[in-house]
Amino acid sequence: MLTRGDILYLAQPVPDQAIEGTLLVTSSKRSDCAGNTQVKVSIADLQEMQNDFAANVDGGFDVIAGQQGTQGIPPAPGAVPQPSDAPLSKGSDAAALDAVITQQRQDAVQTESQVQQEALANSPS
Repeated sequence: MLTRGDILYLAQPVPDQAIEGTLLVTSSKRSDCAGNTQVKVSIADLQEMQNDFAANVDGGFDVIAGQQGTQGIPPAPGAVPQPSDAPLSKGSDAAALDAVITQQRQDAVQTESQVQQEALANSPS
C-alpha cells in the first residue's frame, strides 16, 4: 500500500495512450510497500499525486514568504528588475533560436536523468 510521504520514481515516460504507469518505490514507511518494489499507478492517480505535491510545495513557499524576516528566515531581496548586459540582436533567426532551445531541453532531460540515476543508486535499500 502507498501512503502520503512515500517516494516513487518514474523510470520511463508513460506512453500517451497508457492508462497506468509503472513506478519504483524508492522510499516508504515500514508499513507500506518495501523499497525497490515496482508498482502500477493509474494516470489519474499520478496526476492527483502531482497536483497534491505541487500544491504542498506552493503552500510551503507561501508560508516561507509570509515568515520572511522572522523566525530566522532572512528577508527576500527586493523584486527590482535588473537590466541584462546581453545585447539584443536584430532580426534573430527563429530557426537558430529553436535549435538553441531544443539543445537546452535535451541537456535538461539528460541532467535530470543523471540526477535520478544517482539518487536511485544512493538510495537506501
